[in-house]
Amino acid sequence: MEQRVYFDGGFDENAHKKYARAGKRIALEKYFQWNEEEWYIPAMYVCSEGLVIDFCKRIAPEKLLAFQEKWPLHNVEDFLQLTKEEKLQRTAENPLLCASFTPYLYINGKKSPQMRGVTESWNPIEPRELYYYEAMYEEKMQIAQQMGCAMDAGWIFHRMSFVWPTKRKPKLSTATLRLEHDKQYITGEQFQINHAGEQIPFEHPITKQNHVLTVLSYQPEEVAEQDRQRFQYLLPHCCTELQYEITPPLERSSYSLSDCVPGDAPHDIQQAANLIKKEAGLPEAKNDCIVWATYDRAKISDVATVYSSLHFEPTDNVLWQFTFQQQLYEDVELELCFM
Repeated sequence: MEQRVYFDGGFDENAHKKYARAGKRIALEKYFQWNEEEWYIPAMYVCSEGLVIDFCKRIAPEKLLAFQEKWPLHNVEDFLQLTKEEKLQRTAENPLLCASFTPYLYINGKKSPQMRGVTESWNPIEPRELYYYEAMYEEKMQIAQQMGCAMDAGWIFHRMSFVWPTKRKPKLSTATLRLEHDKQYITGEQFQINHAGEQIPFEHPITKQNHVLTVLSYQPEEVAEQDRQRFQYLLPHCCTELQYEITPPLERSSYSLSDCVPGDAPHDIQQAANLIKKEAGLPEAKNDCIVWATYDRAKISDVATVYSSLHFEPTDNVLWQFTFQQQLYEDVELELCFM
C-alpha cells in the first residue's frame, strides 16, 4: 500500500490536520553526490499548501560499525550510565546525526518563503534493546522500506515541506533546489587568565594557523543595581570583563569566546525575602535586565570585550573557551525533473 504523505504530517500519515488531503506523489529517483556522500531524493508530493520533498543520505555500514565498536551499548541502561560528557561526545560522533543542511526551493523561479521539516534515521546494526519502545525500531525500518533504500546501510531521512511562493497553487514548470551545508562548530582548548598583559597562544582547529590572544584588561564587573531584578526574580550580577585582541586577527563572525561554566539561576524574590531586606540599596527595577553574553564593545578596531557568566558572588577562576565556526562544504544546486 502506497504511503499517504501530508503537508504537515511528517512521517506519520495519521498526524495531519483534519480534512487535509494527501499529496500527489511524483517520482524523482534522483541520486547525487554531495561532499563525497551519497544522497537520494525518491519523490516529492504536491499538496494544496505546497511541496513535500524527501531527502535520504546514505551512511556506509563500515562507519556504523566503527561507531558501534567505539560505543558498545547494548540497551537503554547502558546509555543512561554514560556521563554527561560521554553523551555529548557520543552524539557528536554519531554518523546518523551529521547531516546538518538547509534546503531552499525555487518553484518556477520563485523562492519558497517558508520551509519546515522532520528527521529520522535507520541503523541496521543498532540493537533493538537501545530503543525505549519496540515500535520505535519498527517505525524507522518502515520509513527506510517506504523510501526504497537499501536496508543493509544506514540512512538519514529528511522530509521537508515547502510553502508555495504564490498565493495560489501554481502550475509546476520548474523546481530547483539549493542545498547549503550548515556551519560546523568546533571547540578549542580551555584556558584561564591571571592578569592583564598575559599572552595565550592557540591553534585554530580548522585552519591549523597559530594565533595569540593578548589580554588588554581583566577585571571584575557588576550589573547595575537597577538591572538586578526582573519581574519576581533576583538576577545574578557578578561577572568578569575580558578585553583582548587576537593576532593575526580573526574575523569576528568566525568565532566566539565564552565562559565554560553556566551562570547562577535567578532567585525567586518571595523565597529570598530575607536576603532582599539585607540589601538596603536594592531598588524595585521596572526595566528589563541586560543580557550579558559574548558582546563586542569595540566594533572598529581589533579589540573585543566579552563577559563571563553571571553569578551572585564574584569568582576568580573563570574557564574560557573558543568556539570556531566555518563553512566546510560547498553548496549544491539541483534541478528536479518531473515532466
